[in-house]
Amino acid sequence: MLVVIFVIPFTVLGVILVKLSGGRPNTRQCEVQMTKIVRAAASESLKHSGMLPQSFQALSNSISPEVLICPADRARQQASSWDAFNGEQTTYTLHPRDDSRHPVYIKCRMHKQVGFYDGTVGKKRK
Repeated sequence: MLVVIFVIPFTVLGVILVKLSGGRPNTRQCEVQMTKIVRAAASESLKHSGMLPQSFQALSNSISPEVLICPADRARQQASSWDAFNGEQTTYTLHPRDDSRHPVYIKCRMHKQVGFYDGTVGKKRK
């Protein structure tokens, strides 16, 4: 009986906190991972005349393949190394364009957030 008295309020508090944080408990960690990817891409672009990488493998010197799986994605299994990465082991999709009219560089399949060329991560701007 005592366990029920403590468990129910904490469960309700957890549900409220998830709702207040946007409904998805892993959204913040996803943002952190996408920021790492966008920053690594920006760093690589400095080495290649401003051209952003066209693939995740081009970022292998800057990030580990572990950040390519969104924490909310339970279906995909992460690659143990870049040698084992096959392109399917990612939740994120790249949209590399050299066009300022399309500022989105990366999208998360689980959340509706995107990473922009300017290094910020959030909801898509209009």
